Amino acid sequence: MKILLIIASLLFTSTALVSEEFFVFNSSNIANISKMNPIEKDKYILSLQKSIISAKVKIESVDPNTEYKRAYRITSVLSESNQILFIFHIYSEKKDYIDLMKKGDIFEFKGQLVLCTPLNTKRDKYIIDVFLQDGAIVLE
Repeated sequence: MKILLIIASLLFTSTALVSEEFFVFNSSNIANISKMNPIEKDKYILSLQKSIISAKVKIESVDPNTEYKRAYRITSVLSESNQILFIFHIYSEKKDYIDLMKKGDIFEFKGQLVLCTPLNTKRDKYIIDVFLQDGAIVLE
């Protein structure tokens, strides 16, 4: 009976995290993901592949790029999580974003999740590749 309740709870939790429009990497959704076991985390994050996601990240670097036929790669870290480390590689063609960004800036974006790669067996570090759709530098 306990196993059935745990499975039902995990299913309810994982379906409740995604809105109909897009998934937001915010503190409450990250807290829910961090409660999942490693296999469920992978399964859930992989289910987001090809969906639209949104996050507020801290810029680490902006580099020219040849992957995914996009001119630029913005490397950033999720600023709203201390439980799981999410490193975002955000790919873009838009030079106007790139010209304004510098290390340490806060960038809020929306884009399509292309690939998710776990970095360790504990499943508390991931690299997420995203095609940028829209974004803005957050002024504080």
